[in-house]
Amino acid sequence: MSILRALLKGLRRDGLGSFRRFGMAAYTPSPGKFMNLTRSIARESASNPQPMNTSLNNINRLLALTLLSLLSLNTAPAHAAKTGATVTPKSLKAHGFSMRVKNRTDGTVEFTVVRDLSKARQFPPGSGLQVSRYATLRVSDKSGLRAECSLEPDTREKGMAKYRFTIAGDCVAQSSLQIAEDDDYQDQTREHLIGGGTHYGFSLGAFAGQHAP
Repeated sequence: MSILRALLKGLRRDGLGSFRRFGMAAYTPSPGKFMNLTRSIARESASNPQPMNTSLNNINRLLALTLLSLLSLNTAPAHAAKTGATVTPKSLKAHGFSMRVKNRTDGTVEFTVVRDLSKARQFPPGSGLQVSRYATLRVSDKSGLRAECSLEPDTREKGMAKYRFTIAGDCVAQSSLQIAEDDDYQDQTREHLIGGGTHYGFSLGAFAGQHAP
Protein backbone atom coordinates (compact mmCIF):
# COMPACT_ATOMS: atom_id res chain seq x y z
CA MET A 1 0.00 0.00 0.00
CA SER A 2 3.07 2.29 -0.37
CA ILE A 3 1.63 4.18 -3.36
CA LEU A 4 -1.58 4.99 -1.51
CA ARG A 5 0.45 6.17 1.47
CA ALA A 6 2.32 8.57 -0.81
CA LEU A 7 -0.97 9.90 -2.16
CA LEU A 8 -2.49 10.39 1.29
CA LYS A 9 0.69 12.08 2.50
CA GLY A 10 0.38 14.58 -0.33
CA LEU A 11 -3.28 15.21 0.38
CA ARG A 12 -2.56 15.84 4.05
CA ARG A 13 0.12 18.32 3.08
CA ASP A 14 -2.03 20.25 0.57
CA GLY A 15 -5.21 20.16 2.64
CA LEU A 16 -8.40 18.12 2.61
CA GLY A 17 -11.84 19.58 2.11
CA SER A 18 -13.90 19.94 5.28
CA PHE A 19 -17.33 18.31 5.42
CA ARG A 20 -19.79 20.03 7.74
CA ARG A 21 -23.35 19.58 8.83
CA PHE A 22 -24.85 22.24 6.53
CA GLY A 23 -22.20 22.52 3.80
CA MET A 24 -19.08 21.17 2.19
CA ALA A 25 -15.82 22.79 1.02
CA ALA A 26 -14.60 20.63 -1.82
CA TYR A 27 -10.91 19.70 -2.18
CA THR A 28 -9.77 20.81 -5.63
CA PRO A 29 -5.99 20.55 -6.23
CA SER A 30 -4.46 23.22 -8.41
CA PRO A 31 -2.57 22.04 -11.53
CA GLY A 32 0.72 22.47 -9.66
CA LYS A 33 -0.45 20.41 -6.67
CA PHE A 34 -1.88 17.78 -9.00
CA MET A 35 1.53 17.38 -10.71
CA ASN A 36 3.30 17.21 -7.34
CA LEU A 37 1.00 14.38 -6.21
CA THR A 38 1.57 12.51 -9.48
CA ARG A 39 5.36 12.84 -9.18
CA SER A 40 5.19 11.68 -5.56
CA ILE A 41 3.38 8.51 -6.62
CA ALA A 42 5.88 7.91 -9.43
CA ARG A 43 8.88 8.31 -7.09
CA GLU A 44 7.32 5.97 -4.55
CA SER A 45 6.68 3.39 -7.23
CA ALA A 46 10.24 3.59 -8.55
CA SER A 47 11.84 3.30 -5.12
CA ASN A 48 9.64 0.33 -4.19
CA PRO A 49 9.48 -1.91 -7.29
CA GLN A 50 8.18 -4.93 -5.28
CA PRO A 51 9.00 -7.55 -7.94
CA MET A 52 7.32 -10.31 -5.94
CA ASN A 53 4.08 -8.34 -5.58
CA THR A 54 3.52 -7.02 -9.08
CA SER A 55 -0.23 -7.60 -9.06
CA LEU A 56 -0.71 -5.85 -5.71
CA ASN A 57 1.49 -2.98 -6.85
CA ASN A 58 -0.57 -2.55 -10.03
CA ILE A 59 -3.81 -2.51 -8.02
CA ASN A 60 -2.41 0.14 -5.68
CA ARG A 61 -1.30 2.26 -8.64
CA LEU A 62 -4.72 1.93 -10.28
CA LEU A 63 -6.53 2.98 -7.10
CA ALA A 64 -4.26 5.97 -6.58
CA LEU A 65 -4.55 7.22 -10.17
CA THR A 66 -8.33 6.73 -10.10
CA LEU A 67 -8.59 8.87 -6.96
CA LEU A 68 -6.41 11.55 -8.54
CA SER A 69 -8.59 11.54 -11.66
CA LEU A 70 -11.73 12.06 -9.58
CA LEU A 71 -10.11 14.95 -7.73
CA SER A 72 -8.98 16.58 -10.97
CA LEU A 73 -12.54 16.49 -12.34
CA ASN A 74 -13.82 18.55 -9.42
CA THR A 75 -13.33 22.06 -10.81
CA ALA A 76 -16.07 23.81 -8.78
CA PRO A 77 -14.80 26.51 -6.40
CA ALA A 78 -14.79 25.76 -2.68
CA HIS A 79 -17.64 27.38 -0.77
CA ALA A 80 -18.01 28.13 2.89
CA ALA A 81 -20.35 26.17 5.11
CA LYS A 82 -23.82 27.51 5.77
CA THR A 83 -24.21 29.84 8.73
CA GLY A 84 -27.14 30.70 10.97
CA ALA A 85 -28.30 34.12 12.12
CA THR A 86 -30.95 34.95 14.71
CA VAL A 87 -33.04 37.96 13.68
CA THR A 88 -34.59 40.09 16.43
CA PRO A 89 -36.66 43.28 16.23
CA LYS A 90 -33.48 45.26 16.93
CA SER A 91 -31.39 43.50 14.27
CA LEU A 92 -34.13 43.23 11.63
CA LYS A 93 -33.03 46.23 9.58
CA ALA A 94 -29.32 45.42 9.88
CA HIS A 95 -29.95 41.99 8.34
CA GLY A 96 -31.86 43.58 5.45
CA PHE A 97 -35.42 42.68 6.50
CA SER A 98 -38.60 44.45 7.52
CA MET A 99 -41.77 42.98 9.01
CA ARG A 100 -45.42 43.95 9.26
CA VAL A 101 -47.70 42.30 11.84
CA LYS A 102 -51.47 42.69 11.66
CA ASN A 103 -53.98 41.45 14.25
CA ARG A 104 -57.12 40.28 12.47
CA THR A 105 -60.63 40.35 13.87
CA ASP A 106 -60.97 36.55 13.75
CA GLY A 107 -58.14 36.13 16.29
CA THR A 108 -55.44 35.26 13.77
CA VAL A 109 -52.25 37.23 13.13
CA GLU A 110 -50.94 38.09 9.67
CA PHE A 111 -47.20 38.39 9.12
CA THR A 112 -45.46 39.91 6.11
CA VAL A 113 -41.67 39.58 6.05
CA VAL A 114 -39.91 41.62 3.36
CA ARG A 115 -36.36 40.93 2.21
CA ASP A 116 -34.42 43.84 0.71
CA LEU A 117 -32.53 42.06 -2.08
CA SER A 118 -29.98 44.85 -2.33
CA LYS A 119 -28.74 43.76 1.11
CA ALA A 120 -28.49 40.09 0.09
CA ARG A 121 -25.54 38.18 -1.31
CA GLN A 122 -24.90 38.75 -5.03
CA PHE A 123 -22.92 36.75 -7.59
CA PRO A 124 -21.11 38.35 -10.55
CA PRO A 125 -22.61 37.88 -14.04
CA GLY A 126 -21.29 34.80 -15.78
CA SER A 127 -20.55 32.93 -12.54
CA GLY A 128 -23.34 30.43 -13.20
CA LEU A 129 -24.43 30.82 -9.56
CA GLN A 130 -27.43 32.33 -7.85
CA VAL A 131 -29.05 32.57 -4.42
CA SER A 132 -31.93 30.12 -3.88
CA ARG A 133 -34.52 31.32 -1.38
CA TYR A 134 -37.14 29.47 0.59
CA ALA A 135 -38.68 29.65 4.04
CA THR A 136 -39.87 27.13 6.60
CA LEU A 137 -42.72 28.04 8.95
CA ARG A 138 -43.11 26.01 12.14
CA VAL A 139 -46.42 26.58 13.92
CA SER A 140 -46.51 25.47 17.56
CA ASP A 141 -48.59 26.00 20.66
CA LYS A 142 -47.96 25.10 24.30
CA SER A 143 -48.56 21.41 23.51
CA GLY A 144 -45.86 21.32 20.81
CA LEU A 145 -45.48 21.46 17.04
CA ARG A 146 -48.82 21.65 15.22
CA ALA A 147 -47.73 22.18 11.60
CA GLU A 148 -44.70 22.78 9.42
CA CYS A 149 -44.74 24.07 5.85
CA SER A 150 -42.51 25.61 3.19
CA LEU A 151 -43.05 29.13 1.85
CA GLU A 152 -41.91 30.42 -1.52
CA PRO A 153 -41.03 34.12 -1.77
CA ASP A 154 -43.14 36.55 -3.79
CA THR A 155 -40.61 38.35 -6.02
CA ARG A 156 -43.03 40.20 -8.28
CA GLU A 157 -41.99 43.55 -6.80
CA LYS A 158 -38.54 44.49 -8.06
CA GLY A 159 -35.77 44.36 -5.47
CA MET A 160 -37.89 42.59 -2.85
CA ALA A 161 -38.79 39.08 -1.75
CA LYS A 162 -41.92 38.83 0.40
CA TYR A 163 -43.09 36.02 2.67
CA ARG A 164 -46.71 36.30 3.85
CA PHE A 165 -48.62 33.96 6.19
CA THR A 166 -51.37 33.96 8.82
CA ILE A 167 -51.46 31.85 11.99
CA ALA A 168 -53.68 31.53 15.07
CA GLY A 169 -53.02 34.15 17.72
CA ASP A 170 -52.44 31.57 20.47
CA CYS A 171 -49.68 29.96 18.40
CA VAL A 172 -47.58 33.08 17.81
CA ALA A 173 -45.46 32.88 20.97
CA GLN A 174 -44.14 29.38 20.23
CA SER A 175 -43.90 29.61 16.42
CA SER A 176 -40.87 30.37 14.27
CA LEU A 177 -39.84 31.19 10.73
CA GLN A 178 -36.56 30.31 9.04
CA ILE A 179 -35.56 31.98 5.77
CA ALA A 180 -32.81 30.21 3.86
CA GLU A 181 -30.60 31.88 1.26
CA ASP A 182 -28.37 29.20 -0.24
CA ASP A 183 -25.73 29.32 -2.95
CA ASP A 184 -26.96 27.32 -5.93
CA TYR A 185 -26.49 26.82 -9.66
CA GLN A 186 -28.50 28.98 -12.06
CA ASP A 187 -29.07 25.87 -14.14
CA GLN A 188 -31.83 24.18 -12.17
CA THR A 189 -31.52 20.97 -14.20
CA ARG A 190 -28.25 20.30 -12.36
CA GLU A 191 -27.90 18.85 -8.89
CA HIS A 192 -28.08 21.45 -6.11
CA LEU A 193 -24.79 23.03 -5.11
CA ILE A 194 -23.48 21.94 -1.72
CA GLY A 195 -22.04 25.26 -0.69
CA GLY A 196 -22.45 28.32 1.44
CA GLY A 197 -25.46 30.33 2.49
CA THR A 198 -27.22 31.89 5.45
CA HIS A 199 -30.30 30.70 7.33
CA TYR A 200 -32.12 33.47 9.19
CA GLY A 201 -34.21 32.48 12.21
CA PHE A 202 -37.19 34.52 13.48
CA SER A 203 -38.98 33.83 16.76
CA LEU A 204 -42.42 35.21 15.91
CA GLY A 205 -43.36 35.90 19.51
CA ALA A 206 -40.60 38.51 19.67
CA PHE A 207 -42.31 40.47 16.91
CA ALA A 208 -45.79 40.31 18.42
CA GLY A 209 -45.22 40.87 22.12
CA GLN A 210 -48.90 41.01 22.95
CA HIS A 211 -49.07 37.26 22.26
CA ALA A 212 -46.09 36.31 24.42
CA PRO A 213 -46.94 34.40 27.62
